[in-house]
Amino acid sequence: MTKSIVLELQKELLDNAAPLSQLAIKAWVIAKKLKLEDDAAQFRKEFDGYSDYEMIPDYRQIKGTLQKYQLSQWKNVSEDGFCIDSTSFYHDKPITNFTFPVRKPIRTLENELKVLGDVAEEIRPFSLKFRLKKAFYLHDDDKYRCTYSPAIHSDILHEIKIKLIEWTMSLSENGILGNDMSFEEDEKEMAKQIIHAGGNVILQNYPNNSPQTVSFNTNQLEIFDKLLKAVEAIENNEEMIKSIENMRESVSQQDGSFKTAYNKFMEAAANHMTVLLPFIQELTMFF
Repeated sequence: MTKSIVLELQKELLDNAAPLSQLAIKAWVIAKKLKLEDDAAQFRKEFDGYSDYEMIPDYRQIKGTLQKYQLSQWKNVSEDGFCIDSTSFYHDKPITNFTFPVRKPIRTLENELKVLGDVAEEIRPFSLKFRLKKAFYLHDDDKYRCTYSPAIHSDILHEIKIKLIEWTMSLSENGILGNDMSFEEDEKEMAKQIIHAGGNVILQNYPNNSPQTVSFNTNQLEIFDKLLKAVEAIENNEEMIKSIENMRESVSQQDGSFKTAYNKFMEAAANHMTVLLPFIQELTMFF
């Protein structure tokens, strides 16, 4: 009797026996076999970790205490961006509810659950320049981190598991089960039509060949004008300007090419995130 790799993964996710990091790799294998490249890329980010310039899912946004490495030790930071001397009779309050993304791979999240005391996530200085409004002395070679309780990892891992369960359910409910480690061609075709990374079912190819249209108002589209104005002062900005125009065009055409244009923009803008970071969040509305 042949086994279904999809149902097998679903059972393993519900049994809580195998490490989630191992099951995420299995989900990646299924996505690759079904040629669901977006899903595979998302699962790869979860078990490899997210880079500094990648968008982070909401469930990986948490709060912690901001610290700076100064004089060979980590010190808490105030709203003014200064390190706090805890031995002083009077000192400013530390920032203890600083929101930041946890970019660590799943395996690290699992391992740090066993840590006694706080764990930390490195924070890049450029991301602080727009967050600490009163801080005037931020340098790119400074070292910052946020400390927090590893217990928060349980919530993050739970959300990832729910996403994977929903994803396997979307497959199985539509007859995409797999024969041991392989899939039929009709299963691969069906998967392309109904599955979207993260377990959200969408119709990418409609029976009547008429794609769904999404409208964006004038105010939302102004982000591209703002971006063009922001890159005016940057030298050798031709590639960025071209990618911004490509993003605008792809939104109007709604041909599914926005993600490619967005990725090219991120590559061209990688060295200028200090200027362009405030605009990145707005671009996600077009996905």
